Amino acid sequence: MKEMKIKHLLFLLLICSSCGRTRQTKQGDNFLSEVFIEDSVVYYPIKDNRIAVDLNNPQKASLFDYFKKIALIPLETNDDVLIGRMLKVVYHQNRYYAFDRNQHNVQVFDDSGRFVQKIGKRGQGPGEYPFLDDFYINPFTENIELLCAIGYIFGYDHLGKHQNTIQVADNDDGSDLSAIHSLVMVNKTTYIFCSWSHTYRIIYFDLDEMKILHQEYEENYHLFFFYNPHPFYEYRGKWYFYSSIANETYELGPDSLVKAYIWDFGKYNYDADNFIISDDKRNDYNKLMEEGRRIPYLIYFQGQNNRFVMAQLRLNFDILSNLMYDKSTHECKFIRQFDEEVEFRPLQVTNDFVLSFCNHEDLEKYVNKEMLDEPNRKKFEDLMNAKEEENPILIKYYF
Repeated sequence: MKEMKIKHLLFLLLICSSCGRTRQTKQGDNFLSEVFIEDSVVYYPIKDNRIAVDLNNPQKASLFDYFKKIALIPLETNDDVLIGRMLKVVYHQNRYYAFDRNQHNVQVFDDSGRFVQKIGKRGQGPGEYPFLDDFYINPFTENIELLCAIGYIFGYDHLGKHQNTIQVADNDDGSDLSAIHSLVMVNKTTYIFCSWSHTYRIIYFDLDEMKILHQEYEENYHLFFFYNPHPFYEYRGKWYFYSSIANETYELGPDSLVKAYIWDFGKYNYDADNFIISDDKRNDYNKLMEEGRRIPYLIYFQGQNNRFVMAQLRLNFDILSNLMYDKSTHECKFIRQFDEEVEFRPLQVTNDFVLSFCNHEDLEKYVNKEMLDEPNRKKFEDLMNAKEEENPILIKYYF
């Protein structure tokens, strides 16, 4: 028996060593080429940094082909805690940070959905601002940073106390960053901004020297109206950028973009520069929507974990469809709608779950009680029976 255990241990060690870390090669030099195991976690690569999708062949799938459990987290509602329009939610260190576009602040809730505090305040005093376009949790300072698109970043600590204000617009070097819409950091001193108004969408900015380091990614300005409001996502400590009108996804390198992978849609691949929308059509909403239907697809979401890459896109401005790429099998499914016939709107992808949310009045569009276990079914029924409008409900899809 002892000899068999030793042989079994040696066999496991042999398997683990054969699946060990591989050298990362450039195409980036920063991407996996083989499966590897680290701390008992399996990491799968995107084969050849290319995901082939057959948009002529929608496939059937259930949410439970990917997730084992769905949980509801109702956000606390009272007279002092009312969310106007929630556009973005980030789960960080057992708290949910919800960006309220109407009130221009970030509201913080604990793991169970109980209200903790509000961060930020509109006004003209210290640490106050006229409006917000985005927020970011700085991993180097742990500050919650609120972005005002006219070129200001307001930093707050986890208690909501204002720490600093950074002005990146109209600096001594003559740079004009008065229209920036998203931000992340790649190191302690380098911000990366995304602007849908500048000639170049991606702007590297040095915090120490307070100047632009590098700009790139010029895009067709005619398609400005179809921009993606949240163009960054994080995976394994790195940030990725994607545009709604392109099929290439990039890693944010330390000093420039590095191509990470492409979605290959075959005959539906297109060059956005070929689409010209005249001024009269851009100024007429109905005509603009008609022009939008000429565009084969628009990508509105991407996210990734150790096994899956997910995306959502509209084909010719039709309903949102789902792309689910399994890195372990290199198979990508094009799913118009899951078998449960409910809406699925991922916002954040982790190795444990996908985070989404819906407004209280839309709950039945996103989940039905047959999909839930007993505790979550009770939450569902209570929410459906609520006599007054509630704050949005977070939905967690557990792998």
